[in-house]
Amino acid sequence: MMESRKSEEGVSRPKQKPARQIGMKQFLFVGIGIVVAIALALLLFGGGGRKKPATARRARTDSLSESGSTRRSRRATARRTARASVSRREDNRARRREERLQRKKDDTRASARRTSRSSSGSSTSGGTRVTSSPNELRAIIDDGTGARTALVGERRLRAGDDIEGRRIVEVSGDGVKVEYRQSTYTVKVGQKVY
Repeated sequence: MMESRKSEEGVSRPKQKPARQIGMKQFLFVGIGIVVAIALALLLFGGGGRKKPATARRARTDSLSESGSTRRSRRATARRTARASVSRREDNRARRREERLQRKKDDTRASARRTSRSSSGSSTSGGTRVTSSPNELRAIIDDGTGARTALVGERRLRAGDDIEGRRIVEVSGDGVKVEYRQSTYTVKVGQKVY
């Protein structure tokens, strides 16, 4: 038994190498590898967002690949559709401009002829608005043609119109005649119709 111990003692073990330290060169190679990987990823996935416009040479080769008659017909069609869409847009703009001007004129005429009576009894003209109930006669509007309109709350009513079962019989310069259940009464500006 002793002999086995001696034999074990006589066997030499190989020396272990000390732990390897990362050198400066290896660190540099790893950094360069990371930068190259990022550059490749950017090139593969879009290259930064904006695409470069086609160069003159590429455009020329594309146009040369098509036949001459096809190119001419496509250009002519494109020009015609562009002209048509531009003229449609201009027509729509002009029509909207005219409608806006007409609305402004109508609003200006209506507010110039509108008279309303405040709670103190004094009358004011112009575009002044006083908060009122929906059944209050706020103003009489003359549109310039001789036809008058009564402004009751936010509604515009003329002779013959109905409001909550009451019929407007006549719209005069300072009030409205209202008929309700075979009786007629007059409402002045600032008073409630019912």
